[in-house]
Amino acid sequence: IGGGGPAFVSVHHLEAHVLTARLFEEGLDFPFLVLLVSGGHCQILLARGVGDYQMIGGTLDDSLGEAYDKAARMLGLEIGGGGARGPGPPPPGGPRPPQSATGLLP
Repeated sequence: IGGGGPAFVSVHHLEAHVLTARLFEEGLDFPFLVLLVSGGHCQILLARGVGDYQMIGGTLDDSLGEAYDKAARMLGLEIGGGGARGPGPPPPGGPRPPQSATGLLP
C-alpha cells in the first residue's frame, strides 16, 4: 500500500476456479452446478451467486486433481503442479513410499 509498488488484489483461489466458467460461457447465469477439480479439492458445488456456494458433495480422500499431479510426477511430466511438488518416482528397484487409500500419506 502506497510507495508505488505493485498492487495486490485478494483472490479466493477456489472461487476463481468456479467463476472462470462464466468467462467462457456467455450468458451463464446463476445458479449453476460446478465440478471443482483442483490440486487439493474435488467437489460438486451449487453456485448461487458470487460468494454464495453450497457444497453438494466432495471426496474424503485424495482429490482427482492430486491424483493427476501424482501421475504427472511418476511420468516425469512438467505439467500442472506435478513437476514442482515432489522429487518424482523412486528409481527402478528402489524403495517405494507407503501408499494410503485415505490420502493421509504421500
